[in-house]
Amino acid sequence: MLDLQRMTSLLVLAAALADAVYPACQAGVTCVPVTPAGTGLTFDCAYVEAIGEARGNVYHMHGNDGKQAKAMFFDTMLQLATRNYNSVSCDGRGYSPRASPPDPSAYNYDKLAADIIAIVDAAPGFSKNFGGKFHLVTHDQGARIAWHSIAKNITRQRLLSFTSLSIPHSDVFSDALLSDHPDPDQQLAAQYVCPFIMLRSGYLPPTTQSCAWCSHVKSVTVCFFVYLFSRCCCRYVRMLVLPNSTTVQGEVIFHNVCKSYGWETPASCQPSLWYYNGAIDAGRIREDYVSDLHTRVQLYYERDFVCVCNTCE
Repeated sequence: MLDLQRMTSLLVLAAALADAVYPACQAGVTCVPVTPAGTGLTFDCAYVEAIGEARGNVYHMHGNDGKQAKAMFFDTMLQLATRNYNSVSCDGRGYSPRASPPDPSAYNYDKLAADIIAIVDAAPGFSKNFGGKFHLVTHDQGARIAWHSIAKNITRQRLLSFTSLSIPHSDVFSDALLSDHPDPDQQLAAQYVCPFIMLRSGYLPPTTQSCAWCSHVKSVTVCFFVYLFSRCCCRYVRMLVLPNSTTVQGEVIFHNVCKSYGWETPASCQPSLWYYNGAIDAGRIREDYVSDLHTRVQLYYERDFVCVCNTCE
């Protein structure tokens, strides 16, 4: 049985995400443009060199973490410098204005994975003493791209270590969500985008009296979350994979997601959301994933709460 603490933790996450706007640079960090040979792209990058003799190079890779997301690693990079590691972090494809092709096909995971090697080979501040090998630290969808890069043997031979923050191997993640033995905690956590979008839209939980579409509901909070999962996860998560996701439905994605991450216009935010399209194009996410996950999660809630919830609209 899901409890109130696990459900309301989604609200805490939504509030935290609302403040994820990063600085362009920071004291102690050197910020420079990097143009890897043959790419035609210029990435906004940052580096910190080891204080003493370098023990290794570390490349940090963000995910769907907002404008200037390279800055999420600045404090870590400064700490690694005191331990004699060189560090580089860049605003990736779709996040650097001069590395944001206006075409969803340019964000195929194969291309995003190739960017890792292209950037590392062109990165300033990296020592040449390690035979081109490096440590890779990733977060969120950056981790998914890194898993893909290893599976496709794009980075495998170059890595000294790989650290994935928040995203497990795709097979493990898929099993937790969609297998015959799913992990209910993971299924719930994967729905964080729903309360994030709807709560920022000013949506309020229904009262007990207005919960006519649920029977034997355990609480107003349970009623609210069942409603979110049965109605929102179809409508809003599917919207994210549209090629024009920031402009449809009155720009709801732009106003309630992009702006909180520092994007000023729908056009500037759109390339960052094409990562989802790139995952589908590369076979890393099934195209029917959202629909399938929605069905399984809804059945889970109906079983536990005896809810008769509306289907997707």
